Amino acid sequence: MRRAYAILLALCRALCGALAIAGPHTSVHGATAYAGLVRDAPVAEDLIPEGPSR
Repeated sequence: MRRAYAILLALCRALCGALAIAGPHTSVHGATAYAGLVRDAPVAEDLIPEGPSR
């Protein structure tokens, strides 16, 4: 679990760095991108199965 957290944290930091220069509407785009990371990271680490999840 710590590895998944570390990977998610690194992805989030990279996303925040990329969004810092994105300009207007960053909060909406950033929230959508962050939600995608949170949804996809556990699947990528085989912590939860692929498919719909809550």
